[in-house]
Amino acid sequence: MAGYQLALDYRTQYTSTSITVANIDLVTNSGILVLQHLARVTNNLDIGAEFLYQANPMMPGGHIGITSFATRYRGMINIENLNFEKNLIIFSSRLVCRC
Repeated sequence: MAGYQLALDYRTQYTSTSITVANIDLVTNSGILVLQHLARVTNNLDIGAEFLYQANPMMPGGHIGITSFATRYRGMINIENLNFEKNLIIFSSRLVCRC
């Protein structure tokens, strides 16, 4: 079974909007959709919201939607995504050398 993902980004000087779809299967009515919108607060900090929707007939209820608060910090250590959900904090980071 192969997995795939399609992402589209729209960026302006002060905002960025992303839509990602993954493993869409019209036969089994399953897949994942992620929407994210961030607005620039300072030169290094963006804040916004994220919505994740998953459909799968094998899940109880058949689908689930999750909203979260999202941030992005750019500096010496870039935190690409910092998501705050009800009882969970998820982040990913990478070290960037600005020489």
